[in-house]
Amino acid sequence: MPKRAASLARTARCSPTTRPLLATGGVPKRADIPGAGLGNIFVLRSRADSEAILAQAERSARAVILGASFIGMEVAASLRERGLDVTVIGIRWSR
Repeated sequence: MPKRAASLARTARCSPTTRPLLATGGVPKRADIPGAGLGNIFVLRSRADSEAILAQAERSARAVILGASFIGMEVAASLRERGLDVTVIGIRWSR
């Protein structure tokens, strides 16, 4: 790692810093909707989670991805490559 790293502020300006930031990710949110507790609803945080998703995908024809983040889109693409019909539901942000 370089001696000096750059951090990106909310203002989208870079400022020099000597302290690197390690961002390991967040905690997935479970949807607060009817049916969210069913056995075929998954979050993706660990390898075990991904294995469970792939196991379900092997016996499924369709999948719904709740969240259009980078990871959500990667999961959608992966399931699509496996032949599933995929629907992605995301939040529309407006200013």
